[in-house]
Amino acid sequence: MPMPRVTEVRLAGPASKLKPESAQSEISVHFEDGKESVFTAATPDQPALWIEKDKKGWHFGNPVLFVSRVDQASVEAAVASMATDMGGYWLHYYNSPKKKPGKGAPKAKVASAQITELYPPRKPEHGCAASQVIITDGREFSLLTTTPSWFQKIFTELALPFYYGPSFLFVRKLDQALIRKSVKAMAEEGDRLLCLYDTPRRTLPEVLSQFKTRHFDQTKA
Repeated sequence: MPMPRVTEVRLAGPASKLKPESAQSEISVHFEDGKESVFTAATPDQPALWIEKDKKGWHFGNPVLFVSRVDQASVEAAVASMATDMGGYWLHYYNSPKKKPGKGAPKAKVASAQITELYPPRKPEHGCAASQVIITDGREFSLLTTTPSWFQKIFTELALPFYYGPSFLFVRKLDQALIRKSVKAMAEEGDRLLCLYDTPRRTLPEVLSQFKTRHFDQTKA
C-alpha cells in the first residue's frame, strides 16, 4: 500500500542554530492521515564525531538520512524522493521506534563475524568492507561496514545531495576483533538491528554508485 501524502517536513529546533554543511537534526515527516515518520538527518562528517563521542570504536543505531546540507530544502528533497520510491518503503524503514526493546527482550548470540571484501586492500584505517555474521540459530547477515573517513570521502566524490537506503555499521578501524565486538553489541537488542542492517552481497561503493545512477543520473540514460 502506498504511503499517505506528505503534508509537512519539520527539522527539530530553530534552523538558525544549525551549521547546514556540518550538522545533524531530528526530522519529523507528517502525513495527511495524521501519522508521522521520525528519524535523524546528518551530514557525512557526523559519523566520525559519533564514534569519538561513543568511545567504543563503532557506531550503529536507527537509520540515518545523510544529506550534503542539513537545511529545509535539502531534507524536503530527500523526503520527496523517499515518498515516491518503492511506494514509500524507505519512510517506513527509517521511522525510528520511540523506545528500545526492554531488558527482557531475547538477545541474539553471535557465532561468528568475519570481514570480507575489504576495500581498498590493506587499508583498515580508511576503507570499507562487508561483515558476514552468523548467529547461533544458523541465520546469516551481511552488514555494510565502513570507516567514517571512507564514507565521507566517497559521499563527497559522488557529489550526492542525499542518500537513503541500507544502513552502515561505522567502525574506527576495519579490525576483526573490533568488528566482532561491535556485532555482539548490536546483537544485544536481539535480531532487530541485524535484520535492519542486512544487505546481502552488496558493497558500500556499489550501493552508493547505484543510488546515484538511479536517482541523479537518469538524464544521462
